[in-house]
Amino acid sequence: MESAGDGDRDSGVLETDVLIVGTGPVGCTFARELIEHGGSDLMVVMVDGGAVLSKTPGEHLKNSFLHQKNPSLFKHVTMGQLEPASVPASDEPVTNLSPTAACYKRSPQSGLNPDQDPAENLPSAAVCYAVGGMSTHWTCVTSRQHPTEERWDGIPNQEWDELYDRAERLYKTNTAAFDHSVRNTVVKKALQEEYGDDLPAGDGVQNTPLACERRRDMTELVTWSSASTILGPVLGISRDRFQILDQHLCLELVHSDNSVQYALVKNLANWNENYRIQAKVFVVCAGVIHTPQLLYKSNIRPSALGAYLCEQSVAFSQVVMHQHILDNIVEPQASEDNDPIPIPLNDPDPQVWIPMSAERPWQCQITREPFFYDIKSNLDDRLILDLIWYGRNDPDPDPNNKMTFSDVYKDRHGMPQVTFHYKTGTQEQLALQHAMLEDMKRAAGALGCLLPDSPPMFLPLGLGTAGSVRMGR
Repeated sequence: MESAGDGDRDSGVLETDVLIVGTGPVGCTFARELIEHGGSDLMVVMVDGGAVLSKTPGEHLKNSFLHQKNPSLFKHVTMGQLEPASVPASDEPVTNLSPTAACYKRSPQSGLNPDQDPAENLPSAAVCYAVGGMSTHWTCVTSRQHPTEERWDGIPNQEWDELYDRAERLYKTNTAAFDHSVRNTVVKKALQEEYGDDLPAGDGVQNTPLACERRRDMTELVTWSSASTILGPVLGISRDRFQILDQHLCLELVHSDNSVQYALVKNLANWNENYRIQAKVFVVCAGVIHTPQLLYKSNIRPSALGAYLCEQSVAFSQVVMHQHILDNIVEPQASEDNDPIPIPLNDPDPQVWIPMSAERPWQCQITREPFFYDIKSNLDDRLILDLIWYGRNDPDPDPNNKMTFSDVYKDRHGMPQVTFHYKTGTQEQLALQHAMLEDMKRAAGALGCLLPDSPPMFLPLGLGTAGSVRMGR
């Protein structure tokens, strides 16, 4: 029996047809497709280092009544699920701390990484340990990649569209769930008036494509899609065909003769228990960091592993809506007699989108999502709009933009510590970033007045990292 550490004991062997490492949307898609089309005797086991956080495994945590009625509370749920991937060690002293206090440059508890160059880091890169992965708290925006600006040309456009169609059916993507929102209506109208014919045909101001469904029993709420949405009916079948082992971390894929023999899995709920899971097929889809980390630990190290990282610039600002926009609401719908704001208290958030185009290689979202920023408690939340502009992914990724894994330092779970090596700054990238920020200023001016502490700014890199594992040669 392989051993992950002193005191570990062999808790036996589990056999299955297919082992899937990771329970995010990709892993759940594999599970559903295999269960539904792989034959009535096929058995699928999924493992995840995180716990089940909801009654239905992998459900979106914002589906709770409290978080939909008060979205500002959801920020703390989101941040509580994320662990920083790589934090540069610093020689800077801690302010007001006694010089005799203990201080260490390396601590797996805090993600400190002595190998991390701050200039090459992705500061916002984080990992999530939860059944459902990042889909338990994501924004549910399901826009398609632009066919010429972002898509990989190794797949024909027709096949891309067919795959997107299938994915959108699984995720229940639609553009109508927020169409009746008062704020959605006035924001679209203000932006349509501002941009006029400046936007390409078909790429004008429109509703955001979202993975969600408006509830029929309580229409002011929605059901946000997640990994559990993709699994759907699979969650109801017997355990002899499908099961999820939560808090089970895959430590290594043990292989020989170009074939994986078994996966070594640790039961985190009972730290000393290790399992061998033998399968005919192993599927690894544990996320942009955990997947290459596991392959590296397993000594499966193709030259492209962790290389060709893709990243996108993200700009953000907040505005308070112009008074004239509120004054021009056609049918004011204040909830209470003493409420001066002509917007119902239960008005759904705006979900407005300007898609990417070749002329404007960025997409724009106007919404209300408290993920990375604080709510202004002295302003009515209905008046605040969040503007989030996303630049295109790197169209020609650089192999030198990569993540590497340490043979010396380990993370809190004993896996190789990740280090990022990412540089930006070509003239084309800088010009596009400048144009994107200027466009955000234009939209902000049409919608409202900038909050003093939320001017148009770029957020730290790492929010949209991709490309750490690749297909083809």
